[in-house]
Formats: sequence, C-alpha cells, structure tokens
Amino acid sequence: MRTKPALISGAMILVLLWVMAQPVPVIRKLRDLQDVKPSVPPANGDVLVYNSALLLWTNGTAGTTVSLNGTNVTNPNFTDTATVTWGRNGSTVTATAVSSGSGLATTVTTLAYSGGTNLTGFDVSTNGAAFKVTLTNNAYLGGTNVTGLQASSVYMTYALHVQNNSAGRFLLQFDPTIFTWAEGVAPVKTTNGSAGDVFYFHTHLFTNSMLVGTMNQNIQ
Repeated sequence: MRTKPALISGAMILVLLWVMAQPVPVIRKLRDLQDVKPSVPPANGDVLVYNSALLLWTNGTAGTTVSLNGTNVTNPNFTDTATVTWGRNGSTVTATAVSSGSGLATTVTTLAYSGGTNLTGFDVSTNGAAFKVTLTNNAYLGGTNVTGLQASSVYMTYALHVQNNSAGRFLLQFDPTIFTWAEGVAPVKTTNGSAGDVFYFHTHLFTNSMLVGTMNQNIQ
C-alpha cells in the first residue's frame, strides 16, 4: 500500500509533462518578459504583436500612423470631399484635386472663323483658359460656339486677346445670353489697324452658364 502514492505521483508527472509538450494558444505563449523581443527600441504607444515565424512577441504600432503637418495621426480616415478624392494602391495613398474643369490652362487657343463671322474654339471648361484671334472681318462670339460653360457654384477665369489686322475697322459682337458686362452694356473694341484689346471673363456666381466680362482697351 505504501507504493501507490509513488505510482500516482509518477502518473501525475507524466501527465503534466505531456500537457506542457502540447501546443498552446498564442496568448498563453506570453508567459514572461523572456517571450518579448523588441525589434527596435520601444516607443510611446507601441503594442505587442505576435510574430509566428519567430514564435515570440515583438513591439509594433497600433494601427497606421501618418504624420500630418508634423503631428502623428493614428488610423487616419481619408474621406472624399468636393475638392479632393482619395485613392489607394497597396500601401500607396494618393490625393487628387477635384475641379469642375479639367485643370489649369497652360496654352493659348487661337479662335477661328466659321461661316463668315462666327468665331469657334471658345471652350471654357478649363480654368485659366486663354484665347486669341486676329480679326480679318466682323466677328460674333456666342451660341453653340461657346462650350464648357460652368455652373454658378464654380469660379473660373479666362482671357481673350483680340487683335486687328493692319486694316482695322472690324467689330466684335458678344452673345448677350452668355456674356454680361458692367451696367449691362458691352464695351466697344478698338478699331485701329494692328491695335488690340484684352477681354477678361469670370463665371457668373449667381447665374449658371454665364460669363462676366471686362476689357482693357487699345493694347499696343
């Protein structure tokens, strides 16, 4: 009868050794600080992250940290707005400016005559669009030859340089349903030979599809 306790103790030891040899959940692997191997010196806000390849815990960051104007922001929420849209490709985040037009103009468009007096090519879908034309006849700018007109909620600007040929004397008429002026009266352009005028326009901020104009006269 005296040997039974020894047999029982031996069995318990074998069971305990078997239990210790079995795989245990990851969370139970964190028994003491010997299971923690920082990959870099810990920083304020670090959390423990389990590395299954190394079978140990190491330090990491909680979520994603982005520096915004010198301040770290954790788990930023990039949301599309009326002026910016966000995109992601893998770990790359891109921001794209939103414009009702197609950006900012860097070239000058030359208007052309069509059907005798109609000027074509006046597309105002691009902010800052610049145009020029040399008058060789009386001219009319309007109707369907003016394209890309904007809503009153969008502010855009444009410039049109009108040059006379050496003969001069030609007139330029603007469509009153598209162009409006101070006191509702369109300015009279210079008719001197080889002289020019520069017209500046911006979108009407109360009326859709209309342009407000001013003129710098007799540019030599």
